[in-house]
Amino acid sequence: MVSNIFKVRFKLPSGDIIRCGIAGVIENTRKQVDSVEFAYHKDYLSKVKHPIDPSTLHLTSNVFKLYCDKSALGFIDDILPDSWGKKVLSRIHNIPYPSISDLLKVMEYSTVGALHFSSEDSSDISFGLGVSV
Repeated sequence: MVSNIFKVRFKLPSGDIIRCGIAGVIENTRKQVDSVEFAYHKDYLSKVKHPIDPSTLHLTSNVFKLYCDKSALGFIDDILPDSWGKKVLSRIHNIPYPSISDLLKVMEYSTVGALHFSSEDSSDISFGLGVSV
């Protein structure tokens, strides 16, 4: 089992970025997701009145442990590229069979939508345009 920890940030309609929570993605030796652990950050709980995934992540300070059937949960899957995008990222970053964690790491500054995942050890970022030149 491999566990990867990600900081999750949320972009408010005002453009401000707040800490949303922390997510642990646990993958088996075949790079399939076994489970995801998630906890909301107090900033998100105090400023935002809706969960990032209403069906599985209710607004609470509890730690969630969600078991997966070898695929990403909705709130993670929503920011991942489609199959063509995964193929492109795989070739660009020379990752033959990228796991969900691999994709989240290489997409760090290029997500679409309000959620943003970054490695636990990365510094604070700004959302920008999602591209680098």
